[in-house]
Amino acid sequence: MLVKAAADGNEDVVIAAAGQGVHLQGPETYSSNSMAPIVAAAGSGQLYVVMLLLALGVPVDGGGGNHETTPLEAAVKKGQLHVVMLLIERGADVHARDENGASLIYHGKQLIHYPRFNVALSLVVFLY
Repeated sequence: MLVKAAADGNEDVVIAAAGQGVHLQGPETYSSNSMAPIVAAAGSGQLYVVMLLLALGVPVDGGGGNHETTPLEAAVKKGQLHVVMLLIERGADVHARDENGASLIYHGKQLIHYPRFNVALSLVVFLY
């Protein structure tokens, strides 16, 4: 439920869960496909939920689960440049690689229908 709320941008559910003492990054919050709430929010472009989760103490490279996808990787794969920039600004590892050894630039280049995203991602990673 928390993962879906994060992906849908439902800040109220995230705040309520935090208020009830739910551990926002633990395995009990993962969805059935082992996705952490911050990964779901990042991949869905839910900037305010990502900001909220970070403010509530979820690590910027947090996520994990069985697939070990980071929030930054999820945002890059879905072309969510505004979330990518936030995560990098907050210290996300721009040199991280996925389980197959592919870089974030590689994943960005897979988004051929977003040429501006590729240029911006390359520039952001170069600057950091």
